[in-house]
Amino acid sequence: MPATQVTICNLALANIRVPAITSFSDGTTEANTCSQIYPEIYEQCLGEHRWRFAMNQKQLTPVAGQVIPAGWYQLWQVPADCLQIHTVRAIGPVDTSSGVNPADPWPTYEDSAPRWDRYGDKLVTQLPPDYTISIDYTRLVGEAQLPPYYRKYLVAALQRTLASSITGHSEYVDAAEKEIQDTLRKARLKDSQSRTPPRNTPTRLITYR
Repeated sequence: MPATQVTICNLALANIRVPAITSFSDGTTEANTCSQIYPEIYEQCLGEHRWRFAMNQKQLTPVAGQVIPAGWYQLWQVPADCLQIHTVRAIGPVDTSSGVNPADPWPTYEDSAPRWDRYGDKLVTQLPPDYTISIDYTRLVGEAQLPPYYRKYLVAALQRTLASSITGHSEYVDAAEKEIQDTLRKARLKDSQSRTPPRNTPTRLITYR
C-alpha cells in the first residue's frame, strides 16, 4: 500500500503507544497534533540532506515585464516545487552552424560559477541576455515516492515531537532521539548509493599543484 501522510504519522504514533488516526480531521488530540506538525517536519527532513530521490533539474526561462533588483541582469521564476536550490549552471546560445553550445564561460572552476541570488520565488543572475540557466534543486515529493530508508527517518523525527507533545514521556523522546541519529546515518548511506561516486572537482589550486 502506498505511503500517505496518515500512514506515516500512524507509524510514529504506534511507537509511542497512542491510538492511530484515520485522518487529520478526526478531531482527536493525536490528529490535531499530526496535522500541525507534519508539514513542517516533512520539509525540515527533506532539507537535512541533498537527497537523490528528491533531486530535480530544470532549465529556466527569464521572467519578462517585472522589475529586476539593482545590480542584476536577468530574473527567473523558481519552480513551485522547489525546496532548496543546490546548483545553477549557465547555458549559452546554440551555435546553429554546428548544433552545439559554445564553451561555457564557467566550465570547471568552483570559484568561477555564475553569480546568482534568490529573492523570494525569483532567482537573479548577471548573465548576458542570450544565456539561460539550468538548476539542480530539492523538490517537494509526494509520500508515495519516498523510499523506505527515508520514511524510517521521517517517522523517527515525527515520533520525537509527538512523544513530547502528546505523552510527555521522556523515555519516548530519548528513544526517538537515538532513532533519528541511526536512521539518518543509514538513510544518507543508502541514498549516496543512488549515484556514481563523485570525483574531486578541479579547482585552480589543484590545477596549479
